[in-house]
Amino acid sequence: ISNNSFYDHRNEAINIAASSNVRYLISNNTFDASSGTPDPIVDAAQDVNSLIHSNISENLGITVSTVTASVLQIPVQGEFVVYTGATGFNDISNKKAGRRLTIKFDDAVTVTSGTALKMAGNFTATSDDTLTFVCDGTSWFEVSRNVT
Repeated sequence: ISNNSFYDHRNEAINIAASSNVRYLISNNTFDASSGTPDPIVDAAQDVNSLIHSNISENLGITVSTVTASVLQIPVQGEFVVYTGATGFNDISNKKAGRRLTIKFDDAVTVTSGTALKMAGNFTATSDDTLTFVCDGTSWFEVSRNVT
């Protein structure tokens, strides 16, 4: 699925079922969800031989606030989110090898280093601090942290 424009979608623009059992490439698409969902691609299959890259997300509302069982829930695509919650976490959802992610914090929260988050120690964030990670498909590795 390449070179398409999805405008004003109110649900997932592309939804890959967990049982789809096919390889796929989703690239060079534009998603504008000014009145829609903040997660235009739902990748339930999580096929490691498939690629989702070089898509442009506009007006997606990059704010995230949900932590479930100590896992920060993020959209399947995108490299920047603003975390508005106050619950600490020790893992991040939607792991994909090579994915980079920067988290900007709006409030005080503790991010705990461990098996899923390989960090230079725990991080107690305050407003406007950032953490940047890269994923190997299994764990997120800290690239940098910025304390404002």
